[in-house]
Amino acid sequence: MKLIFLFFNLIQSYNIIELENNLDILVESLRTSNGIPGLSLAVVDLRNQAFITKGYGKRRVDEDDPVSNETLFCLASNSKLFTGIYSALVEKYTGISLDQKINDIPELRDDADIFLMLNTCALSQEVTLRDLLSHRTGTKDDSMTLTLGGDLDTRDIFASRSRFLLQQQSLRSKYKYSNSGYTLAGHVAEKLCQTSSFCMSMLGNTWEEGMESIFNLAGMQNSVVAQNITKNAMFFDDKTARSTLVDWLGNQHPNSLGVISRSKAMEPSYGVVSSSKDMARWIEFILSSPMTAELKLGTDFDQDGIPCTGCRKVFSKGTGSSPTDTEVVYALGTRTGMYRDYRKWAHSGSFGGYNSYLYMLPDMKIGVFVAVNGGGDTYGAMRKIIYYSFDTLLELSPSLHFNSTTVNDPEEESHRKINPSQIFTEKSVNDDNPILYQPKSLEPEFDKLTGSFFHPLLGEMKISLQNRRSCQNNELYESLYVQIGALGTGWIENLAFYDTGIIHEKYLYPLSLEPSENEQCCFGARCQDVAKIIPGVYPLVGSNDSPSLDSWTDVNFIWDSPVWYVSDYDPVFTFHRDEFGEFSIEFRKGKSSSDVYLFTRNQIEEFEWIDNCNLNAQ
Repeated sequence: MKLIFLFFNLIQSYNIIELENNLDILVESLRTSNGIPGLSLAVVDLRNQAFITKGYGKRRVDEDDPVSNETLFCLASNSKLFTGIYSALVEKYTGISLDQKINDIPELRDDADIFLMLNTCALSQEVTLRDLLSHRTGTKDDSMTLTLGGDLDTRDIFASRSRFLLQQQSLRSKYKYSNSGYTLAGHVAEKLCQTSSFCMSMLGNTWEEGMESIFNLAGMQNSVVAQNITKNAMFFDDKTARSTLVDWLGNQHPNSLGVISRSKAMEPSYGVVSSSKDMARWIEFILSSPMTAELKLGTDFDQDGIPCTGCRKVFSKGTGSSPTDTEVVYALGTRTGMYRDYRKWAHSGSFGGYNSYLYMLPDMKIGVFVAVNGGGDTYGAMRKIIYYSFDTLLELSPSLHFNSTTVNDPEEESHRKINPSQIFTEKSVNDDNPILYQPKSLEPEFDKLTGSFFHPLLGEMKISLQNRRSCQNNELYESLYVQIGALGTGWIENLAFYDTGIIHEKYLYPLSLEPSENEQCCFGARCQDVAKIIPGVYPLVGSNDSPSLDSWTDVNFIWDSPVWYVSDYDPVFTFHRDEFGEFSIEFRKGKSSSDVYLFTRNQIEEFEWIDNCNLNAQ
């Protein structure tokens, strides 16, 4: 399904129908060569009022339902520009500047309380809403809550815990990308709007209501925030593209719709869901609306951000037939740079198996939006589509032919799912009489390991005893089940496999079995080449005869959550027992990860700054 508007005038010399036909060939070629199930595309030329909006491929990989120009895709980090515009409108309607120090704003203060307490006193004293919107606070990003969802999932709670986000760089010294910063920006902006009856009449009481107002301003009729998708899953199921997971044999499956909204609190950083039809209207709104002109967004984008030191500034250096494509400054939810000799505003997005790109050339009044629901080298493929569209609209020689394919782009490797560290595997055994490693050192401690543990940033981790099915004898056995946040669920067990004599690198991934697979223990035709789980596999410690708790190392995390399929995490637990027999548990994203979250039985709420500033005296 497509939507094309044609209003020819003297400026236009390219053929919009020919561009669309060539894009059809290019997109299908790239989509097929990269295993992309579905793709959404919008091309906008406001000089000629020419719009192409359409979909390609499948809405979900297991069905023939096609993507249309109204099919919804998660925009991921392309949502940040919406939060930036929302904040600018809050500034307009309240008269409170984005450059006002947040903790100096009287409307946000209750008596002597500090509204936003961050990791240091100096940062808390100086930080502004613009700092949060430009990734220049220097604080660590809370990627774990973004991935797993919050245990108490409100922005008030998130803001209160943000003081535990370590400040790693001084304020405004360096660009440091932060989804947490955009969560706080949405929090501060909505609280500011609540201080003004006029602002609330225009934007509502919350960020979510503000998004609805912005959708209406831009004429975006299908767009919603992600939590609405999961709240009304039956209504949105056939309207939303499903992201795609890949199993151990390389087969593609549709992901759970639940991965589209994991942390409601953090949706200002990722949570807008839209279609190519609506995104064409969004491009038009940004590039030509009198309101956005009044907000002086161009000045904010170009002058009031921070240089993107530490981010990838050059996608293409312009060598050979490739165009120059750079990014140098970040502000208000977009990166500014150059495409060839033209000023560029752009942003990418990646979340839950969805990827997107939005490129605009403001001086030429043109823009392109692309979104996909899975596949390989998706960023490279999307940029090729954007480059071809721009070059045609600019009447330049395209950087690639419209029937080109793409290969793996080394620049994009960092965006791909990372192979987790190698796990323990069995020696070659006979399926009829497998060797089972079942050290008993953990089981006597089950009563001390169940219940609640706490981390000051991530909140509560719940551990319980639940039954699992043995793949040796089909009997049930007890194992430790954990929940961190909303979707961080799984089993605290190491992995051991039958040796099937077949080498699959995919076996290095943690296993995450759906209930039907778990009941079958991966027997049958569907899983005949998949390694089978051996029951009760805890750390192999000491000798087989006398395992010792003191020689424990790490315990893996076997996911049963759809989050596993779209995250880079290979979580590891490390158990510590003190002299009183009490346990604390370290949780890490992977064995080599420097991000260590120590959970204890104590709920830590107190916090004191290690530095002094004027806020100390208040």
